[in-house]
Amino acid sequence: MADSLQTSAFKPLVYKNIAALYNERGEYEEANSYISEAMRDIEVEESLYSIYFLKGDIMNHLNKKDSALYYWNLAKYSFDIETKASAFDRLFELNKEQSRWREAALCADSFIVYFDSIQASAYRAEIGDLMDNHQLEIHKYALLKEHQLAKKKMIYCFWGLFLVLALIYMWRDRCRKNKYIALQKQLNENRAEIMMLSESSAPIEEKSAELHDLKEKNLQICISLFEATEGYKKLNELKNMKPGKRILKIQDYRERIIGDIRESFLDVMNNLRENCRSLTNEDLFYCLLNLLHCPKDLLLGIMDASSDAIKARKHRIKDKMDTVLFDKVFGSDNQKLM
Repeated sequence: MADSLQTSAFKPLVYKNIAALYNERGEYEEANSYISEAMRDIEVEESLYSIYFLKGDIMNHLNKKDSALYYWNLAKYSFDIETKASAFDRLFELNKEQSRWREAALCADSFIVYFDSIQASAYRAEIGDLMDNHQLEIHKYALLKEHQLAKKKMIYCFWGLFLVLALIYMWRDRCRKNKYIALQKQLNENRAEIMMLSESSAPIEEKSAELHDLKEKNLQICISLFEATEGYKKLNELKNMKPGKRILKIQDYRERIIGDIRESFLDVMNNLRENCRSLTNEDLFYCLLNLLHCPKDLLLGIMDASSDAIKARKHRIKDKMDTVLFDKVFGSDNQKLM
């Protein structure tokens, strides 16, 4: 609309009003753009001071304190007493905020002088319109108090929300740690049971069945431990990514995922090694990825290997491992790579 006006005298005023509207709505970058246009085209000197004041207000909202100080210092030379008083008021607040007490005191004194002058002018004008002006002042004061109250409420709400979120985070973190400690305790108890059963003199068939159940339980505990790690989160994040983005991220996550898997599944790796001592660490890690149902393309990226190399590794493991254990690791529930 402002660009469509041909009369240059009106354009700065329109730009200023648009800037004021954006400033009230909290869209300070847009407000700054329009007020800059108004400053460039303004021709009436007195209007320029009010633009300086609004420019300072916008700069202050953008946290550009030095620029705000500069424009409010220009605005204080306005011929309009209310603009001068407002400028000194803003300068007082800004200097007080930055601990420039001498300047703040001078600005406060100037504000009081001009405010008193405004009040005196208002009193002189009250001869004809005393009640209306009185009601207006009451309304302004009420609006100021309402604004201050709303600001305080917003601050209290913010800190209240922050405190609630902090408490929720601490509670969840504590629950996670307690769960991890409980899983570690279960794992230690499971290890002890396996060790005691291995050394017992119970019949072989009965012992084998119980050992199988204990090792199954051991696997589930290890999976639960892994699910509490950052590596598990990274692995799920990669699973949910699009293939193109996954390729870029997998190298960044690879070390963390491998470390957490090896740490969480130490007992499972030892059990596999006991059943098949010729397996290498890479073979054991490949078995773990299959037990975790890792997709083929993700598995290739984590192991940093080609599809042919993985196929060869699987054939080699099949030759070394007994059929029952191989079917368990590479069964139909896991991802097929052949």
